Amino acid sequence: MAENLHLLQEVLGGPLSSALIFANAGFTGSILPADNTDCDVFLFQLEGSATLSIKESS
Repeated sequence: MAENLHLLQEVLGGPLSSALIFANAGFTGSILPADNTDCDVFLFQLEGSATLSIKESS
């Protein structure tokens, strides 16, 4: 994981300012901070499947 994050930092050309969420299969909730609606999301899925719901902020 550390190697992947280092590579991502090189691709973006700067430091990562992010919140990392490690979740199991039972996770439901927002993966974005409420005060930051302008950000990029990178999902690393290690196994199984994931379902994402993308909603526009109101």
